[in-house]
Amino acid sequence: MSISGFRELLLSPTQDIFNYEHRTVHQDMTQPLSHYYISSSHNTYLTQGQLMGESSIEGYIRALLRGCRCLELDAWDGPDDEPVIYHGYTFTTKILFRDVIMAIKTNAFKSSQYPVILSIENHCSVEQQNKMAKHLVNILGDYLYCTPVGEDESVLPSPHSLARKILIKEESPSKGRKFTKENPEASEEQLEEEEKREEELMENKTLCVYASESTNRLSLVQKSNSFKLDKDFSDLVTYVKAVRFCGFEKAKCWKFYEMASLSETQAQYQINSAEKKFVEHTTKYLSRIYPKGLRTGSSNFSPLPFWNVGCQLVALNYQTFDKYLYLYEAKFALNGNCGYVLKPHFLRDGSFDPSNLVENRYKKTLTVMVISGQHIPKPGEATVGEIVDPYVSIKVCGHPVDSNKKKTSVVKNNGFFPVWNETLTFDVQMPDLAVVVFTVKDESITGRNFRLGRYALPFNSITEGYRHIHLVDDYHSVIVSATLFVHVTIE
Repeated sequence: MSISGFRELLLSPTQDIFNYEHRTVHQDMTQPLSHYYISSSHNTYLTQGQLMGESSIEGYIRALLRGCRCLELDAWDGPDDEPVIYHGYTFTTKILFRDVIMAIKTNAFKSSQYPVILSIENHCSVEQQNKMAKHLVNILGDYLYCTPVGEDESVLPSPHSLARKILIKEESPSKGRKFTKENPEASEEQLEEEEKREEELMENKTLCVYASESTNRLSLVQKSNSFKLDKDFSDLVTYVKAVRFCGFEKAKCWKFYEMASLSETQAQYQINSAEKKFVEHTTKYLSRIYPKGLRTGSSNFSPLPFWNVGCQLVALNYQTFDKYLYLYEAKFALNGNCGYVLKPHFLRDGSFDPSNLVENRYKKTLTVMVISGQHIPKPGEATVGEIVDPYVSIKVCGHPVDSNKKKTSVVKNNGFFPVWNETLTFDVQMPDLAVVVFTVKDESITGRNFRLGRYALPFNSITEGYRHIHLVDDYHSVIVSATLFVHVTIE
């Protein structure tokens, strides 16, 4: 083999640090839906912030092509008896529900054959709900899964059994999501009392239809009748039926296909107060976590705490390329980017006790020798400017006990071929939950250390031996020729 041929081999996909076999679906896809992390989007139609800006069909197309399997549609009454999608009571623009469904049908299974869930936040009148049902049936055709749940069924179906199917999940004022002031510290008794108050409001024909967390007040809209659900529309809901969450004890009585949506604030409170119960709950039931209302700029929250207790549908703002979306997409690369990743076995059987990690049998040691870099770009991939002084940082994210960050020394004035030959070692207690992030930065004495490139992957996708890491930019695009050369061992 020639030197150039050997170089090509080292830079080939088979010698990448990311396990080549994980680029395609390799996990068992025959387990219940509740056993998987499912790639999910929040307010998928938005292209900018939550209060103003454009709503676009492109949001759905981009999300689907990036492997997203759960899309959100906020449906409202529109003109000419045509439902529209937009963020209610804001200055965001409106798009037709019909057009969105057509785009979803066209793109639903281009990047993945596994089921798509449409989380429809329903604010429509009975008449326009019926129109939505007709659009879903007529446009989606055989893709739409609306077979009633069988009386002999007791567990959710698998992604494999629902391949190339689209499921409907409906949220409405009657379900109690986003329609009352959040109180993440409420006890079960307080939640019951709140539910009673809402029932009284419904009887008095007053409906809370929007809660603005940023101003901590309720907007009330008078209705001539309490909220009603069209039968044709409700009949389309099968394995993902939304219900109110009133505590884990009451949730034990749910049917296996029922689920709840919690804001990140509510879910974090449940983690802090009942982490073990949360883990047990998610072994059987789906849970969807969405951003709190204060994130009007469409910033994202860390999905890690919610993945750590087994939450399946952690919904992020796909239009915002921040560090949390970066970790998110790294996580879902594990299984061919198909939108479904099998949860660790201890989160599927409920055996994980988050409070007891003594004598942890899952512990592994990751040792990375950072040898050199190649073609490290200037900040922003500029072609002019000072020569960079690069260093490499490696960070382990996942369970809080594993949070750790180490870095190499700085190589002065060399972005073309910096050499470090430094070894960094990490003890990882929960490798099945860990994501490892490699970042190259430019050392600056007077100002900010600019990020020059990065790469993230799940711990379980790391391949041992001499490997190359192909760096990407802030928009997750590969930086041509920019790599790190490392040697990896895992014990």
